[in-house]
Amino acid sequence: MHAGALRHVVVLQKPVSTGPNSLGAPANTWTTQFSNVRAEIRPLRGDQYLAGQQMLSVVDVKVRIRYHAGVRPGWRVAWGTTSPRYFVIVSVIDPEMRKIFLDLMCKEIMEAGS
Repeated sequence: MHAGALRHVVVLQKPVSTGPNSLGAPANTWTTQFSNVRAEIRPLRGDQYLAGQQMLSVVDVKVRIRYHAGVRPGWRVAWGTTSPRYFVIVSVIDPEMRKIFLDLMCKEIMEAGS
């Protein structure tokens, strides 16, 4: 891999349960697990869905990082500081099975117009 490929700086966050919210549903907040991780972000494909009378845009994204033990599906990748974008990790792949890189297969879900 070329040095310039890991040109993005991201933060890996994991969910932390804060107990039930006012409606009794489980509530989560996010805590930083690894910060200032160098990454390559590649959009793979995008779709739009009508859900609950509004359009949702879903983008499949591959985020490649250097190997970090313990990264799990359900975590998220935060990218950007002024208006961050969040990618929910769907699967974690060690492409060469040598603990050099991890490919994080993610989804970014946005409401239309946001």
